[in-house]
Amino acid sequence: MLPTRYQCALADDWHEFAAHAGGAITASEDGLWQPMTDERIRAVMPMAGEGWLLFGEEGLAAVDRPTLMIVSAGDIWYRENVLIFDHLGTPDKALISFVGEDHMMVYDPDMKARMAHFAVAFFGYHLQGRQDLAYYFSEDFVARYDDSARGVYGGE
Repeated sequence: MLPTRYQCALADDWHEFAAHAGGAITASEDGLWQPMTDERIRAVMPMAGEGWLLFGEEGLAAVDRPTLMIVSAGDIWYRENVLIFDHLGTPDKALISFVGEDHMMVYDPDMKARMAHFAVAFFGYHLQGRQDLAYYFSEDFVARYDDSARGVYGGE
């Protein structure tokens, strides 16, 4: 079972939540909610990769924007992040796993600086067209660091 099920009150009160969202958002022929997007969104970097229960396989398959996910391999949410990443519909996606870090890595100044590095490179490439920045979030670049993996980290 995924950790979200244990900590997400929304999972227990889904029907009440959907009632507040209203039929204009929740009603569709395919059973999915109406898209929550805007054409101005050209790339995304979710900072809290929970949501498997909210979107599921079909909802994540609808994702069509370049996506960068930065996660800690030691986080209890790691399996859920991997599920989300694996089911994103966009072929233009990157997962960077920090090995040996946990959920609270965001409070470590060094980790914040590393996350900022990847965010600048990713958005510079996708939003500014800076082809030279693609290397700085590539598999070759990430492989230079023993405590990082591009893609799903399989363990030691």
